[in-house]
Amino acid sequence: MNGQIPFDAFPSSAQQQLKMLDTNGDGALDTDEILAGLATLKREQYKSKMYRNFLIALGALSLIMLASVFGLTYSVIQITKESEVKAGGVLTVRGTSEPVRVASTEFDVRNGTLTSRTMLNMSCSNGTCPASPIMTAQSTS
Repeated sequence: MNGQIPFDAFPSSAQQQLKMLDTNGDGALDTDEILAGLATLKREQYKSKMYRNFLIALGALSLIMLASVFGLTYSVIQITKESEVKAGGVLTVRGTSEPVRVASTEFDVRNGTLTSRTMLNMSCSNGTCPASPIMTAQSTS
């Protein structure tokens, strides 16, 4: 048993774990088995470090992807807006101070008076139309 350490020299709690290093099954650890065990330990530490670095890189890449998706979504929303609300709550055409105008197929405002388009179309001649205002009243049930 020259250059070997018998398992009996170790505490009983460590003997079971050391048996994993005993590749020839002679009940003792020799130099080659100890060096092989250390090489295996070093390989496992390298793998662990590699996996940790891979996980960190994957996490960073995931955060970058999440930020890009958020940024692109925000940019698309901002670019496609055609109107914006200015101070005082006025809805304006984007990039100007002109208020947004909406059209109605039923009504028109002529000289500050709300009029019916159907009435205008029936009684218009030569571009001059009499403005007959639409009355508003309290609804009844």
